Amino acid sequence: MRARVISRHIPFGNAISRSQTSLLAILGGQLKGTMTIVNFAGVFAGAVSSALLAWDAWNRFQHGNLGAGIALSVASVSSLVVAGSALFKTSPLWLGLGPVGWIALGLSLAAALIAIKLTDNDIEEWLRLGPFGTNGRYDWRNDPADAFERLVSLLPIFVSASSLLEQ
Repeated sequence: MRARVISRHIPFGNAISRSQTSLLAILGGQLKGTMTIVNFAGVFAGAVSSALLAWDAWNRFQHGNLGAGIALSVASVSSLVVAGSALFKTSPLWLGLGPVGWIALGLSLAAALIAIKLTDNDIEEWLRLGPFGTNGRYDWRNDPADAFERLVSLLPIFVSASSLLEQ
């Protein structure tokens, strides 16, 4: 019963190709004629993933981490291309992605790995945004006590075994 529901074919490209607008008719000829609900869910999940990557890239740009922001932007766009490639007619030999989809998938994975490498850890971010940084957006960077408190909260606390036994 469930398999019948999720594998039901919905007219997609066929419906768009019957459009009165010539641009949509041309686009409908390039799209798959019918799609299953699982394919639509995959395209939707890819679009959501791309939006989350774009949001993370925006946050990296806001915090001044330009390298990670650019890498996440590339990953966002290429993952959107991967999601969109499921809508177009391709050979089943390529597992439904086609050559453009596979190139975009590789680019997306490479960009995500580069973004992980370029993302600053907490101490690097404190140095860039804190009293030694050039970003004047945060008020705590001008208050030495607050900046020191933020730094100390990032450092691990080492407690010796002898000090624990004394208590």
